[in-house]
Amino acid sequence: MSDSQATAVAGGFKPVQAAERIHALDIVRGFALIGIFLMNVEWFSRPISELGTGVDMRLTGMDYAASWFIYTFVQGKFWTMFSLLFGMGFAVMLGRAETTDRSFMTPYLRRIVGLFLFGSAHYVFVWTGDILHNYAVTALALLLIATRSWKLWLGILLSVIATGVALHFTGKPVDPAGMSSVFLLLVGVLMFFLNRGTVARYWKWGVVLYSLPFIIGLIGLGVQSVKSNMQAPTAIEQPADTSKPATKASKEVADKAAEAAKEKAENEKRQAERKVEREKERLEEIRIYTKSSYGESIKHRIKHYGEDLPFVAGLSFLALPMFLIGFWFVRSGVIGNIREHLPLFRKLTFTALPIGLAMTLTAVSLHSSFLDVDWTQNSPRVAQTLFQWGMMPLSIGYVAALICLIYTDLGQKLLSPLRYAGQMALTNYIGACAIGMWYFSGYGLGQWGHVSRAWQIVFVFVVFALQLLFSMWWLSKFRYGPLEWVWRAITYWQLP
Repeated sequence: MSDSQATAVAGGFKPVQAAERIHALDIVRGFALIGIFLMNVEWFSRPISELGTGVDMRLTGMDYAASWFIYTFVQGKFWTMFSLLFGMGFAVMLGRAETTDRSFMTPYLRRIVGLFLFGSAHYVFVWTGDILHNYAVTALALLLIATRSWKLWLGILLSVIATGVALHFTGKPVDPAGMSSVFLLLVGVLMFFLNRGTVARYWKWGVVLYSLPFIIGLIGLGVQSVKSNMQAPTAIEQPADTSKPATKASKEVADKAAEAAKEKAENEKRQAERKVEREKERLEEIRIYTKSSYGESIKHRIKHYGEDLPFVAGLSFLALPMFLIGFWFVRSGVIGNIREHLPLFRKLTFTALPIGLAMTLTAVSLHSSFLDVDWTQNSPRVAQTLFQWGMMPLSIGYVAALICLIYTDLGQKLLSPLRYAGQMALTNYIGACAIGMWYFSGYGLGQWGHVSRAWQIVFVFVVFALQLLFSMWWLSKFRYGPLEWVWRAITYWQLP
């Protein structure tokens, strides 16, 4: 038995010691922080109501190139990477609990609560783009699956259903409760099937669950396209002969044409209304972050937090499959002995990476901007589907390539310092957002709209370099980062 295990057995389930850290994962985590910051920086000085609209077509030159590069190679690839890492972290904690024969459920529930509190505070006091509270919900789902806690699962499901019924009778929308119920039913299915075979089921189910919505979506678009072509008139339209009575067939064609025209007009009306509403939100957000006080910005974020919170499980439909894949990486022993499994990471580099790149570049070639697209057409839907689907293989390919690089002499020298930032990932993630909002917002240094897209990338690397130096200094004196220390205190209910 190792010294760390003896300590754990003697004193209970405790935090992992510094010597036990997997430095390769810390390096990957540090690399992921750069990608997250590159993605987020745009939304420190651009309305987040435009999130998901792709490349900003108003840009030119180097600014357009920077926007295109970040959208193509960064956007969506790094929150999925963090999801992968969260799944790995969960498996590491579970493995240590099993090794020391100690309770896992209670400490991890506290860990989830701590993460949710950090995310909620980050959302309200710093920036509306927080993802940590979404991760907390996904972490709870993974906890239910791995521990098969049927009583807890049933209690949560019944609570959500009861909430939906109450909302129905009060006349409020029940969509959030319905979505959460569907997600919990999915979790129940996974609880039943995943632990009835080898651990390989985790990565297989993860890949399938992530891909399934996109496959169904593409099939639906294909069916819709074929149906539309079959219903289209094949004959060249002739001028109507009013001297002859209309036949039944011609009347049906005319009715269908009128119905299609009506549907098109309704779609155009809805698009126009959405555009007006989006513009209203955009102008209000610009006002809040350029002219208002910090107190008013908090009120603004509290309002949006209340509106977004019921939909917090939405991201979990994509995050949970990544958690499952990350869980497999650890439980299978791959991460425990990376050097021995380098052939697997090379294989993933030369398979997942090209597949993800092909899907992403195809999507971008179809549409790189969605601000004013016609959603009645299939091409933007296909582009968006391929782009989001490609985030999974591309993020896995990034991780695999990075690990292969780490296990070379040059890669070790170049990338090793990133482990300091990775060991303080929570502190650095929230810290980067706080610095960004302070620098760009009107209640800070007021640089909103004054830093070009290209120079935003320079800003990211300057701030990250300073964070890296701070992390190295801090960890030379303390074992954990500031926020990591608080999170561990909540998790293990003792001061680290």
